[in-house]
Amino acid sequence: MTFRPSIDAAPLRIVNVVTLASQSGRYGGPLEVALSQTSIAAELGFESVLVCGFVGGDYPQALSLRGDVRLRRVHQLIPKSNFTGLHSWALFRSQVREIRVADIVHIGISREFVPISALLIARIYRKNIVLQPHGMLTSRTSVAHHAVDLFLRPAIGFHATFAALTVVEANQLRSWAGGLKPRIFILGNPVPDDVATLTDCTESDGNMHEVLFLARLHPRKRVGLFLDAAHFAEDAGWNDHYVVVGPDEGELPLVLSAQARSRNICYEGPLAGAEVTRRIQRAKVFVLSSENEPWGHALTAALALGKPVVVTASTALSSDIEKFGAGRVVSDDSPHALARAVHELLDNPEHYQSAQAGATRLTEALLNSQHYNDSLRGLYAQRFAKGTTGHE
Repeated sequence: MTFRPSIDAAPLRIVNVVTLASQSGRYGGPLEVALSQTSIAAELGFESVLVCGFVGGDYPQALSLRGDVRLRRVHQLIPKSNFTGLHSWALFRSQVREIRVADIVHIGISREFVPISALLIARIYRKNIVLQPHGMLTSRTSVAHHAVDLFLRPAIGFHATFAALTVVEANQLRSWAGGLKPRIFILGNPVPDDVATLTDCTESDGNMHEVLFLARLHPRKRVGLFLDAAHFAEDAGWNDHYVVVGPDEGELPLVLSAQARSRNICYEGPLAGAEVTRRIQRAKVFVLSSENEPWGHALTAALALGKPVVVTASTALSSDIEKFGAGRVVSDDSPHALARAVHELLDNPEHYQSAQAGATRLTEALLNSQHYNDSLRGLYAQRFAKGTTGHE
């Protein structure tokens, strides 16, 4: 199905832009979402292409993708700027070539060179633009971030179209955008493609007491809270095995120190995106200890796999997890509460099975793949029908 005015016209061409692809999974959920969206768009009959960078030594060996991909090596243009300063002329040229012939440009927007350059190119060529912040605009509020926003807001322009994860992020985006008066489409994120191949496995094939933290080791993800909970569980004499998986973004020394001091903590290192879902399947309980997590890609994979979860109250999906009984919600600053919630699930089969059923109900109600596909199709239809003046 297409949305061009002529029935004989070619399918719409969707260009999806994200900063980084990697074997180590260091860019996290935004890449996995862009891969899924590119694949879904191709399945819906669009011409679909993903444009992104990679860093030498961390080339993504296997990307789960239907549609085309333009991978170009990027370099750190600003020393010690993490993802912000990544870019290259090779990637810039690919952005220009692909965006010039695009109908809709779907950008994983953040305060980084790659998405901002894609935004400016799309504005120059007067393209229909969808901006998906994944919480990155509203959850990062330092002085430096506010300084970048002085340039970014005018670059976005008036009446931009944003794809928000939740109602919470939609409201935050309206506040962030100020007088820009954006159009906001609540889209959520897709569940990973490979979940469907694993959902028939009703039991974990791993440690029956395994508690999994799987995320970037960034301060906002608060692996320290998870580690403190592990120490509390050990002191209480519980046989709960706490496992950390994820690439380092500053917190690895904390993890290694905790592992050296505890018999029930294990760090397994980073994991390629294609392996994430199967690793979650091996766990018994999934924990997300982040502060103000806007979605949690691995979290939704865990729920779709029927895994009981333990999350902090500031997580955007916490109220839904509580409503459907899909696990436990604990306060943001209590490792003792986190450890007790985990142990209650692991130690009581009735509670565990109830949370499994709740995760399944939540998935059917909120994470339905057909609903997401229809929503993405509707977003592109709406954006193309609106057209663009180049001064949104």
